[in-house]
Amino acid sequence: MGVITQLNERLKAIPLALVTDDEVRAAIESVAEVPVDDAGDDGVGDLIDWITGRGLLALSVPADDGGGDLSNDLIAELFTALALRSEAAALRAASHFVALEQVRTSGSAEQRRSIHQLVLRGERLAHAGFIAALPCETDRIGLTLSLPLMSLPVMEQDWTVFPVSDEDRRGIALVPSAAVEAGSTTVGLHLPRDQFLASGPQTDVCAHAVATLLDAASLVGTLQAKTRPRTDDDPQAGDVMSVHIEWLRAMVTRLATAIDGIQVGASTLTIGDMRQTARALESLIGTARGNTPR
Repeated sequence: MGVITQLNERLKAIPLALVTDDEVRAAIESVAEVPVDDAGDDGVGDLIDWITGRGLLALSVPADDGGGDLSNDLIAELFTALALRSEAAALRAASHFVALEQVRTSGSAEQRRSIHQLVLRGERLAHAGFIAALPCETDRIGLTLSLPLMSLPVMEQDWTVFPVSDEDRRGIALVPSAAVEAGSTTVGLHLPRDQFLASGPQTDVCAHAVATLLDAASLVGTLQAKTRPRTDDDPQAGDVMSVHIEWLRAMVTRLATAIDGIQVGASTLTIGDMRQTARALESLIGTARGNTPR
């Protein structure tokens, strides 16, 4: 079981390799100045193309597989900067990082390395969402599954990560966008065996934690964008949002540190500790959204 079968043949430039905190922060600071064409998608596509080309979608690729394995706090900074420009762009990028986290805790070392190499070359992933596992049938050469109507997120991705299960195992399947059509029902889709990655014991909880982290970091950017015009018009509303921003930042740092520790296996924190921190941050996200003036 070796390399992931590559069906996407689009030519694209190889992204930059970012390996130091200073390089990443310089790239994140430049997000505010990315020129976009507002026609059609409010510049979302331009922003995603830019962060892809700068190597920012590969920040969490492990060092053993050629990536920088940079901190989740830095990744959170990226999402705050993205959300300041576009909430939709942050949402698309978050789907990629959550899918990448699922890969990190699934499959064999060879499978993970193969997928990480795709990401380092500029391939984009999308997470199908925390949905019920799709039933699949496995044989000696691959697996067969059916994708329900509208199950494919439309995020200009190259691969979509779906939760799947057969009689014996749960895992994730990497479905190439070239093999399916968005909004359609694909029955009897057959994938090579190397595109099924058996889930690890931490796959779901780690992916949920990363999703919460990126949601909170994006919300910080959204609140900052709303705070700027309200400071003069409605000082009280600005003060409320500023308090939420500070609370969110503190909890984002706490959860990012917990995820870092779990990912590298060098933390005294347990999975339970990380889950508890993520739940506390989810509660704070709900409070901040509920108390934010429209």
